[in-house]
Amino acid sequence: ADGLWNWDFGQSTAPDWDVALYPNLIRQTISVTINNDINPRYDAYGNYLNHADDQSARKIQSGTWGPWFSWGKRHTQIGEMGTDKIYTNYYDWWTSRALYGDRWDAWNLGYNEIFSPYSNPNTKNWNNGNTGIFIQYTGLNGNDASFKIYKTGEGGYTEEQILQLTPPSKPQILEIESHWNGRTCNPKIVWRQNSEPDMINSDQNPEIIWKRYKVYKSGNLNGMDSLPTDQQFFPEQKYQLVATIDVNPNTTDAFWIDPNVNLYDCSQTGEVPGTPYPVRYRVQAVDKYSTSSVLSDFRSAVGVKNGSGEPIGDPEENPILNTGTNQTVIPDKYILKQNYPNPFNPTTNIQYELPVGNFVVLKIYDINGREIKTLVNEFKSAGRYLFSFNASDLSSGIYIYKIISGNFNETKRMVLIK
Repeated sequence: ADGLWNWDFGQSTAPDWDVALYPNLIRQTISVTINNDINPRYDAYGNYLNHADDQSARKIQSGTWGPWFSWGKRHTQIGEMGTDKIYTNYYDWWTSRALYGDRWDAWNLGYNEIFSPYSNPNTKNWNNGNTGIFIQYTGLNGNDASFKIYKTGEGGYTEEQILQLTPPSKPQILEIESHWNGRTCNPKIVWRQNSEPDMINSDQNPEIIWKRYKVYKSGNLNGMDSLPTDQQFFPEQKYQLVATIDVNPNTTDAFWIDPNVNLYDCSQTGEVPGTPYPVRYRVQAVDKYSTSSVLSDFRSAVGVKNGSGEPIGDPEENPILNTGTNQTVIPDKYILKQNYPNPFNPTTNIQYELPVGNFVVLKIYDINGREIKTLVNEFKSAGRYLFSFNASDLSSGIYIYKIISGNFNETKRMVLIK
């Protein structure tokens, strides 16, 4: 239930009780229901258990071991426990002894609160049929837990009404890839999109639809010996909201690229000069009623800072970083600014601002409306951008530049004098 599902055998690793190598069991999503209490049940030392909760190193019927490992810092000697990833910057396998997803509590406030046909794991039956059951974990008072349970068609509730009453499920399968833009390597945070129908937003134009997510970040510029601020439950209290993005709802995965972090190491550049530091990312889903999910599990990256202790980003992607202003402030509205200089010969700067991540198209037209060039045609994160346009191959005259992003579009004129 913590997002570590769809297990497979990985490379072999030695558990903390033996020097022998055993296969890793790794899962990300579950396709069918799995009974957590499998017999016979044993702990790592062969002792029979009355229940299997929080035990994953178990003896299967062939008599061999099938231990479960999680990401974190592995043990340094036999008999010593490893460290879960939330408490370390190491990214190795340690013997976590968590079975079928209950590495921590399967559900807990501020960690995982929704069990529905759209969550992971979900309430579908053995044949993957929709049971219409929604369970929301709403409170805990001592040992007394509170839940709200709905079923489509019962109590007068339709699924649409239930979705409006409950938050989205926890985003799943968060990964970090390296994004090379020709200048720098930046973290590309990728996750599986939520499938709840009420995640789809629209405005007056029904052809324009999107799903909304928020991206959170926590880093520690003191270096790799220091941890980013974090906690297992309600981690948004320790993280900073860095982006609100609207994405194409018809793709399986969504992504966001952090222009303010330059990866310490990537295949295009090797190790970047500077001091490495840890950074973590989590994602939150927001439905069309502006109700937010709990945050996803985190994924880690290693950024690099310069000699002044400042994180190294991509100045061309976010040019105002060079002015000394606070670039962590996300614009509150769409803006297309007048180019400068204007008139120009042959280069001018076009600046625009995005309050949310969105697909951006920026094009140049002549005075008769004929398309001349496409300057931008890709997804951009929320922020301020500047494009340096070189018109050395154009003749003198009046030109139009136009931006389209979501339902925002604006045009301005510029004058080229040679």
